Parts: sequence; structure tokens; C-alpha cells
Amino acid sequence: MWLVDENYWISQSNKSLRNFIGEEIIKNHKEFSQKRPDFACVNHERKLIILEIKRPSIELTKKELDQAELYQRLIKYYKSHEYRSIEVYLIGNKLSGEALEVVELRKGITIKTYDDLLENCRKRYKKYLDIIENE
Repeated sequence: MWLVDENYWISQSNKSLRNFIGEEIIKNHKEFSQKRPDFACVNHERKLIILEIKRPSIELTKKELDQAELYQRLIKYYKSHEYRSIEVYLIGNKLSGEALEVVELRKGITIKTYDDLLENCRKRYKKYLDIIENE
């Protein structure tokens, strides 16, 4: 999780929405109960981030954004009382032009490349890296 934000910790990884949300999802949304977000992460302020990390060979398109939005909507529907905010980070190797256009219209969904994550991490840990590299 430190690659994204060191203020969050993993509360669940690769578990079905049924495990994360509970049995009540079967009553209203059974068809989605076996979907599996990669990571659910929280911080001390009760903010939830869902991380969905795609294989390097997959280009992020509207289809992947739709999946991220589905996770966000279902978790908001069932768990909004537990979290102050619910965001989704969709991470992949390549971003399509379509994904870049559509993501601007979707609140609470962020798309990043692997390179974006590494660059952001390098900036946050610059002082630490400078110390290590100069020893």
C-alpha cells in the first residue's frame, strides 16, 4: 500500500464482494456477489480506497472504468455508513484515450499507470532515497 499512500492499510485483498459486504448483497445483487476487488484499504479517518490493478498487457478502457464504478456503487450502497468516502484507484500499464476522457466524468475514480505510481512514490520518499544513494 505504501506505493499508493502510506496512510492507508490493507483491510482485505482479493476477497469476493460477498465477503467484504456480507450476506445482504445476495438479496439484491447476487450476480455481483463473487466479484473480487484486488484490495480494500482504509485509513484512520475511515476513508476507503479500492485498488484494482490490471495486468500489464491490459489497456485501461471504459470497460475497466465500468468495473471500478460498479465496485464503488455496490460498496456505497451497502457500506456507506461505515466510511466517510469511497474511492477507486484503477491501475494499469496503458491508458486508452477513451479512459482518459471518461474518467473525468466519474467522481471518485482515479486512473494511474505503473509509472505514475513509481514516480509519485519516488517523490514522497526522495529524502530517504537520497540518503541511501549517498551512502
